Amino acid sequence: YAERALAAGKHVLVEKPPARTSDEAFQLAAAAEGAAGIAMPAMVMRFWPGWDWLKQAIDQRTYGAVLGAHFRRVICHAGGPFYSDGNACGGALLDLHVHDVDFIHYCFGMPKAVFSRGYSKISGEIDHVTTQYIYDEVPLVTAEGGWAMTEGFDLQMQYTVNFERATAQFELPGFKSQLNLYEPGHEPRMISLDPEMGYTIEI
Repeated sequence: YAERALAAGKHVLVEKPPARTSDEAFQLAAAAEGAAGIAMPAMVMRFWPGWDWLKQAIDQRTYGAVLGAHFRRVICHAGGPFYSDGNACGGALLDLHVHDVDFIHYCFGMPKAVFSRGYSKISGEIDHVTTQYIYDEVPLVTAEGGWAMTEGFDLQMQYTVNFERATAQFELPGFKSQLNLYEPGHEPRMISLDPEMGYTIEI
């Protein structure tokens, strides 16, 4: 559908993952290269209030260099035939972990190496994973993603980033973004965020 829309000159916003396999993703990227319209994978965390703040703080070195960054995105499984079939959906790697993979790359560039461990519980593909990203400039970058939690476990979308001169903690309780900043010699403060959800902003 995306390729046909691009061929027809339309703008295309493709929900993540843009494809099930790397071959299909490269095929879609090739179609987008010569297209008249704009093609964009919907990597929503680049636009999410609080995550856009983090990107700016990292780029501008507002609180100094990043010493450590941890991203976490876990929930119970959604159920249903599509998400239960790893061959169709790609497991939690392509549904959840892909968000943090993209955002880490967006903030820090391509890592020298990655080290991942995970397990399959539901889909036949990886349903829960933790990855460490190896960079020369940032001592510690990790991400955890999964949907293998017990039924009733609500979404936890978080990051904790330790700068030289501050620590930032983001949480999403009840789909309401909350970002707290801790600085030496100051009381912890809550950063004011755009009330819109990232989905609206990215569109």
